[in-house]
Amino acid sequence: MKKIIVITVLLSATILYGMELVKAEKGQTFMCPTFPNIFVVLDDIEKRNVDIRIVAMNERRAQLKNINDLWDGPYIGSLEIKLGLVETRKREHATKKMDKQFLFVTEPRIVREPVEKEEPLGDCQYTYSKAIKETGCCAGLSRMHKFIGNEAIEQMLQDADYCYTVVMLFAHKYFTRDDRARSIAFPELGGDFAYPVAHLAVASILRNSAKDQYKLIELVVPDLEKFNTYKDLLLYHQAEHLKKEKEKVV
Repeated sequence: MKKIIVITVLLSATILYGMELVKAEKGQTFMCPTFPNIFVVLDDIEKRNVDIRIVAMNERRAQLKNINDLWDGPYIGSLEIKLGLVETRKREHATKKMDKQFLFVTEPRIVREPVEKEEPLGDCQYTYSKAIKETGCCAGLSRMHKFIGNEAIEQMLQDADYCYTVVMLFAHKYFTRDDRARSIAFPELGGDFAYPVAHLAVASILRNSAKDQYKLIELVVPDLEKFNTYKDLLLYHQAEHLKKEKEKVV
């Protein structure tokens, strides 16, 4: 009996220590000296005190609505400010006042669907759908296109890279109170493929951060695993940058 009590106490202490560790990790940041305006932050993006907070539109739709409603929005890469009341829990019709600091981007979101019936039961494949603008006589109209398998993954990653580029190039233009550089916080856009998305996110932001439009860029992640992934990627790009600088000197 005493042994059981001791084990129970030890388990409780371990759980509590784990909870405290998680709490302690919240809000931690990482920055490479080579890229002093880019930070990886472990936190909730809605709590970040920055000028512009990016909201992933399709991710928000997935939280609020049925998966079939994901594609009823504007084109991938579209930016828009959402003002007024936004539904947060569909069943209770609860609403939340959105701050004007939020800038919504329609990002790619890939899903897994069952394969055709003749395939083995339980197998799934990746599918990705997006609106594509028509050209020629039907210019101005759009149609939905569905990508399957490897093509879905490739197209989704291309579009995720495009979204980061669009945000970096145009987000500051939605906030024209003055001409000073601004701070911006990113969630992970199209985060179903953790490492590939993180890799292209860091590469795209570094590629477009030289224009000095933002004094601070935060890559906000929800857990320690992703925090370490983004941290390692920044360190990798720092090493590559220093290597190139060294080669120039030689």
